Amino acid sequence: MKSNFFSITLIFILFSAIQNMLFAQNNIATIDIAGALESKEVVDMTDYFSSIEYVPLGEGQLWIPEATTCKIFYADKENYYLTFGSRKNRGCFKFTKDGKYVTSFIEKGTWTHEFTNVDDIAACKENGNIALCDDNKVVIFTSDGEWVTTLFVYHLLGESGCVKDIHFTGADKVRFLWYQESAGRVSAISMDLKGNVLHREFLVPGNEKRFPYSQISEFGGELKYFSQQCDTVYTVDENFRILGAKYFLDFGEYRKGKVLSGYKYKNVRLLVNRDIMETDNFIILEILFPVYSNEGIEQHRIIDKILYDKRNQKSLLLRYYNSLNLKAEGFNNNIDGGAPFLPSYLVGNRMYQFIDAAKFIDLAGKCRSEKMKEIAARLKPSSNPVMIVAKLK
Repeated sequence: MKSNFFSITLIFILFSAIQNMLFAQNNIATIDIAGALESKEVVDMTDYFSSIEYVPLGEGQLWIPEATTCKIFYADKENYYLTFGSRKNRGCFKFTKDGKYVTSFIEKGTWTHEFTNVDDIAACKENGNIALCDDNKVVIFTSDGEWVTTLFVYHLLGESGCVKDIHFTGADKVRFLWYQESAGRVSAISMDLKGNVLHREFLVPGNEKRFPYSQISEFGGELKYFSQQCDTVYTVDENFRILGAKYFLDFGEYRKGKVLSGYKYKNVRLLVNRDIMETDNFIILEILFPVYSNEGIEQHRIIDKILYDKRNQKSLLLRYYNSLNLKAEGFNNNIDGGAPFLPSYLVGNRMYQFIDAAKFIDLAGKCRSEKMKEIAARLKPSSNPVMIVAKLK
């Protein structure tokens, strides 16, 4: 009798465990990278966006060398806050919603309130303060440019490294990734604004043959850890400990090598950087495709954006041939008939792209958008870049 009871109990426990495993697996979404690569489906803007506008930046007020240097990191009700990666204009610049230059702040130098480079930027939701990563230190300002404090991470930890991927966790704490490339080590650190290390978690312990890219992403109160080390995106807690798996990235045969459109793709992997963007309806990832010759020599690399639609679990490539038979990257702009929209930044419920004036003028002449044509008529090829703003549904 006891034996039967034990057997029944054991079967019940095993059944519950298998059921829980299956349930957990069902919660892991598969992002079909291989399928997206081979998809020919055009992704329309109207599936995800409600409007689009074109904003020339600081025309006649400030010289911005090229669109690739523009980075938007914060937007309040009245202003945009941008940084530019050029050596002349490194810093934080404030613009109105219609693109007029307001002011700039952050002094160039090596003192407490100065900087030599801007590697990463974050804004605090509670008070609007701005944190800038300057190699091995974090400099914090108010949104009006007043210096608040500086965290000398190099001195606080007693080791060399570089701050990346910074976020505020409340008004008085920040978390960031500490890259030590020479040691092949990445750690996630939580620190208060007084310089106290609250927690440290080694994500890559060191002595790795290949230094991996990593990112901590936040959406809907959930933290996710992306890494080139694996095909799985994990959710983590505030102390960066793994809670569970969220996404599985299926690279299929492209992981080992496959020929597509006459090119051999091999060692396809996730390229983790700040261009990972997640909304209620989708997530966009950047994928790095090394392309090889028949002799196995790497010729060049292609970076493409993959969109995963959470609603229908489809994975799509944001690259297609448009009505002009031109190879285009991004969403098909069927909102106003403008140029394809390829977002680079997400702030709140809006996504952003920057286009050089010369290219914008050329695209405006080829598309049907009256808005683009109106803006282009006011520009010269040497004008500052134009910011494209698309509002999410």
